[in-house]
Amino acid sequence: YEWLAHMYQYAVPPDRFFTEHPEWFALIDGKRVSTGQLCTTADGLVDRMAKYVLDSYKRNPQLRVLGIEANDGAGWCECDKCRALDIPTLLTPYNQVSLTPRLIDFNTRVARKVAEQDPDAIVGWYIYSDHTEVPPGASSLPSNMHGRVCTYTAFSNYAEPIETGQSPQNVRLRGVLEGYRKLLTHMSTYEYWSGYNWFGPMPIRKAIAANIRYYAKLGLEGSYLLGPEHWGSQGFNYWMVGRLLWDPSQSEEDLLEDYCKGFFGPAAEPMQTYFLHLERAVADSGMVVQSGGSYIEPLFTPAVTERALELLAEAPDLAPDAVVAVGHGQMKEGRLAAVM
Repeated sequence: YEWLAHMYQYAVPPDRFFTEHPEWFALIDGKRVSTGQLCTTADGLVDRMAKYVLDSYKRNPQLRVLGIEANDGAGWCECDKCRALDIPTLLTPYNQVSLTPRLIDFNTRVARKVAEQDPDAIVGWYIYSDHTEVPPGASSLPSNMHGRVCTYTAFSNYAEPIETGQSPQNVRLRGVLEGYRKLLTHMSTYEYWSGYNWFGPMPIRKAIAANIRYYAKLGLEGSYLLGPEHWGSQGFNYWMVGRLLWDPSQSEEDLLEDYCKGFFGPAAEPMQTYFLHLERAVADSGMVVQSGGSYIEPLFTPAVTERALELLAEAPDLAPDAVVAVGHGQMKEGRLAAVM
């Protein structure tokens, strides 16, 4: 299994290390603080992180990847040594100086230290948020590093495929994926195809399928899907992702038909039409759908919603069994009705 998450607080817990090693923690406004990130240039910190990785692999021989990703959020170190790694011209989409050079420097040194004792121990991190940019001038990274690209906010437009999309978000993400692919032996993605910002339908089937095939073409090792449990409204996406990750060559059209027949039985036809109706609405709108369903609400105009409800209303009469009734009820009452 993998344990690739925001790990600083686990690898260097403040309640254990802050008193003895305050220099390992971020300098903010002139003071070392235990509530921010780590000072990735501090003496001894690489050794501590490498020990954490090696000890974790010894305790858990079934581990495939162990993460050393920063804590989620802000609180980055302001010391001179950390700031000296920043490249003023390397900016995030939010016009802030990217923190990529800091993370690449630290993670590379940890990975090399780990490899001295266990070359098979893979060290992972998120290519994420304010450290997503490809490091300029790099030609390769250690072979025991695993980068997981997070298709997050300014690096996501799920209304179109990444490989062929022309929105700024997907042009940017395509550059990140293809740039890091030249540097890394091990690579995957972290996806937000489900709705942490939206509980309703996410009619992005075609983009998901195209993106998984693109990842396979790039030789990525897989994708992790953040999955809030919105099974009534987004269950088809969850099911399809699982099927395509096993076999990306499957047709998303066949999968939709198979899902509707298997789950809705006699009500398959109006339910399949329901899915296709919402997909056409996304395509016709030209809208941007970002991570977790951000910005999808305007899709559900009165006309789009009314037609969707008409199709949903046909299903219980055709298949009045409990499974379909529950599925329909969740989608209609808990999801679509809320956005009318």
